[in-house]
Amino acid sequence: MAHARRSSTWACTIWRFIWPGSDAGVIGMPPHDGATATRYARLAGGAAELHPLEYDHGAARAEMIAAGLTQGYDAALGTGYWPSEDVLPDDLRVVLSDRG
Repeated sequence: MAHARRSSTWACTIWRFIWPGSDAGVIGMPPHDGATATRYARLAGGAAELHPLEYDHGAARAEMIAAGLTQGYDAALGTGYWPSEDVLPDDLRVVLSDRG
């Protein structure tokens, strides 16, 4: 799977097809929008549909802490915001004061 930047929207390229605005993000992580649900893309009929995926983020965070994985992504499971925006394009970054 490859990602291409197009006019301030993300496009996901799978098997040489492009689905604009269909980046499902990082598996198991919230999409940096303040919600705890992650999401997945369902490809059907030439279209990509994004769907939320609710899970027990508290239990997942507890397991990360127990395993010593406390570099910030453990907190992201509960806040819905990533600890680092280095990999995100400017239009997906969220000012700290705007985070809930």
